[in-house]
Amino acid sequence: MVLNPYVTVPAVINMTEYYGKDLIMSSKSTIAFLAGASFDESVVREDIRQTCESAKANGVNLELILKDVSTVNGDPSRITKWSETVMREVSKF
Repeated sequence: MVLNPYVTVPAVINMTEYYGKDLIMSSKSTIAFLAGASFDESVVREDIRQTCESAKANGVNLELILKDVSTVNGDPSRITKWSETVMREVSKF
């Protein structure tokens, strides 16, 4: 099951009811978090928190992906900042 940033928690619940809990929820973060005028860690944190909560509530495994990185608005350190933010947030679950 692959989720995009617009999939809602009820959709995840419906999928787990249909497929069971032996699946991996694969979530690809939006590149907009890295491409804007500035890097907003709080937006990334909230996105990851909601994704982790959804996976945990539905008892499914989770993988987080950042791909198709075509722009970081001239600041490649944003990729590292994104990774560090994600790791901090995931460690809470």
